[in-house]
Amino acid sequence: MVKGDFSKLNFLWVRSNRNLTSFNQWAFEESAREVNKSAVEYFFHKLTHAERGASLMRTALALLANHPSLNFEEEKLSNALCYLLSAMTPEQQVEAIKAHPVTVYSCFRRFPLSDLFLENTNFLLPFLPLSSYDGLLQKGILRYDKIYFSKLFPEFFKQSPPDYKRFFVSAYEFVPAYGYLNAFFEEGDSEAIEAILRNVDAADRVKLVFNHRILSLFYDNIYEGRWPIVEVFLREAKLSKEEKKRMKDIFIERSRTELQELCKNPKLKVFYDFLDEADDNADTEKKARKRKLEDCCPE
Repeated sequence: MVKGDFSKLNFLWVRSNRNLTSFNQWAFEESAREVNKSAVEYFFHKLTHAERGASLMRTALALLANHPSLNFEEEKLSNALCYLLSAMTPEQQVEAIKAHPVTVYSCFRRFPLSDLFLENTNFLLPFLPLSSYDGLLQKGILRYDKIYFSKLFPEFFKQSPPDYKRFFVSAYEFVPAYGYLNAFFEEGDSEAIEAILRNVDAADRVKLVFNHRILSLFYDNIYEGRWPIVEVFLREAKLSKEEKKRMKDIFIERSRTELQELCKNPKLKVFYDFLDEADDNADTEKKARKRKLEDCCPE
């Protein structure tokens, strides 16, 4: 498990400046620095109660603090950090989360730990300031394993507090939702799009739809032949008649300023037809409700 000559390791332990009391304590901390989860677990069980108390938090916090600069595989880092977290008391876990919320969250981003990510969302999010939530989103920690991305993101977003959802969709210039929606459109991930639009309020939906980057995303995906997923988004957005007209006007104006071949792009026609059809259907439904009311309640 630990390679090298014992006397040489012992010499290194003696020369350590961390006020260690045994070889096992030195080996535990060094194993953590090397993110060797098996060795960490092995030597942790050999520590005395006092050595565990002295080394566990010191080692875990050091690993969390240095996490971005360590050149180890993400899976190895996650496994080692998760073991250290599991060995802590609840109070120590809270201390570690408060000190490094994004890094602790990132421990659970890869399979087979992705199920723990969802299980711990309600516990971890209250410790995550909005600024750290921004960091979590910008790092895109949910996008490392595409196989589990579709499962993780909708459930994560549903469990997020209202302020986090609002930030995700309504920050004006660099709206965090843009990068995710770009991936969702490319993958045709309608479930993730539905999770976003069904879990924010109407005002925030409108802000998202008319964000200039999201409008460009619509245009680019329609042009690239991904109208069906754009249609899913627009249906879930539940725009009013006035909002649909506003969107159509924006697209018509943009078409006038694009290159000639884009101006004549027939793929935009299906988009305009959708907006017109939605308005016609809404008018038809209103007329039908009015007739039904008149039949039931004649003057």
